[in-house]
Amino acid sequence: MKMFTRYSESLTAMAKVLIVAVALVCMVGCNITSVSPTIDPARRMTAPVQALYAEATAAFQTGDFEKAGVKYQLALERARILKDEAGVGSSLAMLGSVHHALKQYS
Repeated sequence: MKMFTRYSESLTAMAKVLIVAVALVCMVGCNITSVSPTIDPARRMTAPVQALYAEATAAFQTGDFEKAGVKYQLALERARILKDEAGVGSSLAMLGSVHHALKQYS
């Protein structure tokens, strides 16, 4: 039994050192905003796409998923015409959210 106690104490000490090391790395080198930035895709979109995207988002937030889907689709089409990559990506992502909210999985 003494042998297991010795290993147990050793593992406990190693765990404590690891926890302290991780805490120090995070305190010194981690910036929460660099790990999880707040991204506002509408800030990078062209104005016409941003306007449609904002209308779609308002509809989505009020639970009108059908209207939101139509507006996100319009925003996507406009973004493709204008070669607005942020608008294309954001619109596609939100169209996925609309389909999820409507339980349209296929």
